[in-house]
Amino acid sequence: DWALAVPSERYTLALSSNYQLTDRIKLFGDLTYTQTDSKGIYRAYSAYGYDTLLAGNPFITPEMIAANGGAGDIAFARRFTELGRQETHYDREMYQLTLGAEGDFSLFGRDDWQWTAHYSNGRTRQNVRTVNATASERYQQALNAVAGLNGSVVCADLSNGCVPLNPFKTLTQDVIDFIQYDTSASVQTLKQEVVSAYA
Repeated sequence: DWALAVPSERYTLALSSNYQLTDRIKLFGDLTYTQTDSKGIYRAYSAYGYDTLLAGNPFITPEMIAANGGAGDIAFARRFTELGRQETHYDREMYQLTLGAEGDFSLFGRDDWQWTAHYSNGRTRQNVRTVNATASERYQQALNAVAGLNGSVVCADLSNGCVPLNPFKTLTQDVIDFIQYDTSASVQTLKQEVVSAYA
């Protein structure tokens, strides 16, 4: 149920150039651009035996109570494959530009002195978005079902348009729509500038 390898695509462009300005001065420049698209893939939302329907929940049958030794609260475990896998998408862009010069000079009777100066500008931008996420609070709200009018089943807390969830049957689309969501994109940008010179 877990991806053995993270799906990833990566594109890189690298350019490098230099120019001999004089016998003792050389100019140089480097440009790198990288784009990476990857995603994390996770198993469908699951209950591991700790989630519980409270006594009086209409989805609990007399047979379940009998099999549970007469206890009214019923714990259950199952994987909600109807929800599909949760995925987190990562889109990253990075560029780095460096411009500089280097050379040698004479000083104190020596002509083997060397110097280098450069300016570097870089930026990394990351866009992260999750799809098919399950809202834990809404999931718990949907599990807390009670008997309604005319034999209907409703949520004990009707806020947010709650739809009761029966964990013993295939989830209906209205239940899925209530507990599942996609996040908005989270964008982070990092910038760096460096000026350096030494001899």
